[in-house]
Amino acid sequence: MPTKIHAASALDLEAEIAELQVLLRALGEEAIMMRNGGKLAEKEKSYFGDIVTEADRLIEHEIVKRVQSRYPDHCVNGEETGPTKPAGGVCEYEWIVNPINGTTNFSKGLEFFSIAVALLRHGDPILGVFYFPELHRFVHAVRGKGAFDNGRPLVRFERPEARSVPQALIAGASPRRKNGRYEIMTMLGDRSLRMLNFGSIIYNCMLLADGKIDAVVHTDATTFNITPVIPILGEAGCLVSGFREDRPDLSRPQIPFIAASNAELLEDIKRQVLPIWDGVK
Repeated sequence: MPTKIHAASALDLEAEIAELQVLLRALGEEAIMMRNGGKLAEKEKSYFGDIVTEADRLIEHEIVKRVQSRYPDHCVNGEETGPTKPAGGVCEYEWIVNPINGTTNFSKGLEFFSIAVALLRHGDPILGVFYFPELHRFVHAVRGKGAFDNGRPLVRFERPEARSVPQALIAGASPRRKNGRYEIMTMLGDRSLRMLNFGSIIYNCMLLADGKIDAVVHTDATTFNITPVIPILGEAGCLVSGFREDRPDLSRPQIPFIAASNAELLEDIKRQVLPIWDGVK
């Protein structure tokens, strides 16, 4: 049983990362066994392409239970169960839990899904963790200490950097929704080298951290899928911003963001996205 820690000051991030790696690997294996064994009831959430499974609920329950047992003075916000606060309601630290990012991919047997955890201090992401169960890949970053891939420093794929939209491989969401997403993704598809979508914001961002694509653009991310990527992309040398702001606004229910490998490309994407975004909002 995990040792209960009452003082936030006692937080040991290296120990947390080591224990999260063990827990997430075990949960990932259990989720795959549930799916492959036909024990994966699905339920539609906000629309027909947005689903939740029994594996999502199991993973979130186990991670939240662990955090609450160790850190009763921390806030926890799970994608499926929502936020919980300790007595007094004010937290220095908040844990964000995304049990499965890319649930449709997971349920259909595709490997582009992950379990993600983030830790914020005073609202600022300081730790991001991804685990890709099918790829057996555990990636983490603590702000200011580098990004790591299965315990070793993350190595980026070496290739020329795109400095403008026409040169860039950009990942984003399917342009199905007419809330600005359709207009922006269609425009980027027309003007970029190519638009890609792997059905998971976190997997899209992992490709950017790896250096295999040049940018990621989303109109309606949530705190559950953007908060874990911010430390990892930052430590990988990438830049993350809002469409207009220098930083994504994590307080919004739908968070527009741009992530890019360099400042020139980021500014070129912003320059082309903003007139469309302003026209539809």
